[in-house]
Amino acid sequence: MTDAAHSGDVALEVSAVAKAYGETRALTSCSLTLRRGEILVLMGENGSGKSTLIKILSGLVRPDHGAIVVAGSAHSGFAAPSAARRLGIATVFQEVLLVPGLSVLDNIQLGLDGLARRHGQSTHRRAEIEAYLARLLDREIDVEAPVRSLGLGVGQVCAIVRALMQAPRVLLLDEATSALDLKVRDRLFEVIRELRAAGVATAFISHRMDEVETIADRVTVLRSGSTVSTIDRAEATPATLFRLMSGVESPLAAGRTTARTHEAVPSFAIAVDGVALRKGAEPFDAKVRAGEVVGLGGLEGHGQEAFLETLAGLRRPFAGSVSAIQGGAGRAIANGNDAAAVGVAYVPRDRKAEGIFAPLSVLDNFVMPSISKDSRWGLLSISGMVRRYRTFAEAFAIKAPRPSSLRITSLSGGNQQKVLIARWLATEPRALLLNDPTRGVDHATKQDIYARLHEIAARGIAIVMLSTEVDELLTHMDRVMVFREGALFTAFAREDLDRRRLIASFFGREHRS
Repeated sequence: MTDAAHSGDVALEVSAVAKAYGETRALTSCSLTLRRGEILVLMGENGSGKSTLIKILSGLVRPDHGAIVVAGSAHSGFAAPSAARRLGIATVFQEVLLVPGLSVLDNIQLGLDGLARRHGQSTHRRAEIEAYLARLLDREIDVEAPVRSLGLGVGQVCAIVRALMQAPRVLLLDEATSALDLKVRDRLFEVIRELRAAGVATAFISHRMDEVETIADRVTVLRSGSTVSTIDRAEATPATLFRLMSGVESPLAAGRTTARTHEAVPSFAIAVDGVALRKGAEPFDAKVRAGEVVGLGGLEGHGQEAFLETLAGLRRPFAGSVSAIQGGAGRAIANGNDAAAVGVAYVPRDRKAEGIFAPLSVLDNFVMPSISKDSRWGLLSISGMVRRYRTFAEAFAIKAPRPSSLRITSLSGGNQQKVLIARWLATEPRALLLNDPTRGVDHATKQDIYARLHEIAARGIAIVMLSTEVDELLTHMDRVMVFREGALFTAFAREDLDRRRLIASFFGREHRS
């Protein structure tokens, strides 16, 4: 920790802040101190109040009670985000707040002067934006390109650069690394350390233990809307943090402990023959078998997402073919309809943009692709829909009272994700494709998801899961396929998985399988 952090020079202080939405108490009593030149990591299970706190501090939400002190000035809350910005508070939210049709440049400038103004645009500002982008991405991008054409990871970087351009005194990051690969994340951490040295205070929500070890000075833990404890990084062991977050002792990680015997489950596989994901990429063959959990890893944009979407029929490969094989017979997967016809289900990465139907209820979101199961002679059975939902809600520990009337957006991110996975399992697929399904969810929710995935794999469902978390790949996969430069670089059997070798392979420092 820096001398500034030890000096007691407080940048932001929160005292007994509370917020309720009707009967739901999002925050009951939250207090914390953020010092100048400090990186404070905020942790807690989904629904503990972390994101509500960030919204209050950024001016999006007014608290019901409590006080906020910024640089010695007391406030009961902020009337608008602009009021927080005037005090030097900049925020990057977990849900990437961008206008898809606008350019990278316009999106980053949104809010810097109230509106994005192209007339009389500052050449210096543009150069500064381009420099930040190039530093974080380690490459130049076309800042005039629509942001929707560049992927979720680049979109997250744009949101980060927008906050950095405000020259903040207090930087709030709500799961800002969840869409970033290791290299981009590490470059962001370099920037945050430089800001710390300049006296900027950073509060950073994270669910990843390796990020706590890498970047935190202290850790504040929230549980059920209240502050539980603030501890130094040296005290922040995984067991201690889990106990503080959940109130119970930390269980052992529920990883795969036994090898699967694929002959014991139904004969089904997805076969990839001579696939080249893009022009100039090396073609490769691969197969995913029934009952197997296959992880996809690599640095952002190196082909693992393209491969997953190709398996789902959402993207055509540059060359080669994908087919489903059952009982010795093959059927091509050339589009989404082909995939659905052979029982391949896909859970997208961007929950907000591609997953949930935001205006609809939890129940409506759950039944959408399998509603025919509740239809007889053209009539829907509401009771049948509810019965099916309850079966999956119990299995996934989904916390959603009144699912037929509660909007899915009212749920925590972790519970939304459980609903999406349950939605596709309700279609009774033969293969489940998951695009970074634990992004932005807490430890307990991850354990719920892992347990269900292991159970369905044991029933013979093939699982292919893209993950941006090294620990997830090491602990929960039967096999890990690593992609680099748009092609399959290497594959690790479970018994060969090793942290050093796995990370080295992301950077091209591992022999091909």
